[in-house]
Amino acid sequence: MLINHTEQLKENNQIIDDYVGPTISMFDIILMGGTGSEKMQISACSTYFKEALNNFQETNYGNIEIRTKGILVHLNNGRLYHVWCVPFYRLAIYQTDKLSIHGEGQVIKFHLKKNQNKSFIKKLIRHKASFTADHFPS
Repeated sequence: MLINHTEQLKENNQIIDDYVGPTISMFDIILMGGTGSEKMQISACSTYFKEALNNFQETNYGNIEIRTKGILVHLNNGRLYHVWCVPFYRLAIYQTDKLSIHGEGQVIKFHLKKNQNKSFIKKLIRHKASFTADHFPS
């Protein structure tokens, strides 16, 4: 779900919290060593994100935030601010020289510099695995 969050409306905050869970508590953020990634360059994305990304800029950037039931991908093109909400049960992550985030039939690929966000990606995968094990036991 892509939400225009330029104006941070309470209704949007409630939708985000219902979809991917509330922000992780400050105590848990400290224990985890943070819940957000560094800013990464977007190398490719689905046409679904056309509104959120400025076609006039050559380079677009985004970052990822871990929530209790999913992730938020923050997209800022300078004048508009969007968040893409992906619950863990719909999230697929692939990492090569790019970080590829798949969810709900859409994709965003981030170009990674050497060792960029390495510990964050491990943390994200652990958090997704923990959520899946707790909510979908085999």
